[in-house]
Amino acid sequence: MARKTDEERLVDTIEEIEKLKMIQKELEKKIKAKNEADRQKNALKLADIIEGEGVTDLSDPKVQEIIKNALRSAATEA
Repeated sequence: MARKTDEERLVDTIEEIEKLKMIQKELEKKIKAKNEADRQKNALKLADIIEGEGVTDLSDPKVQEIIKNALRSAATEA
């Protein structure tokens, strides 16, 4: 088997780098989509908690505490 020249090895390395860049972009897209889905899920959980508590005024200190607790709970689940 013939040995590869420096130029052939360089071309192979560049091609491998391009493949890895494409894989990285795909992974970044998947991570972004998962993060968005998690944010939406957490927002729905928070909305359910607020609705379950019969909240009508988000500026109410009691409501603020409910929201903080819900966010803390969601953060510990993650």
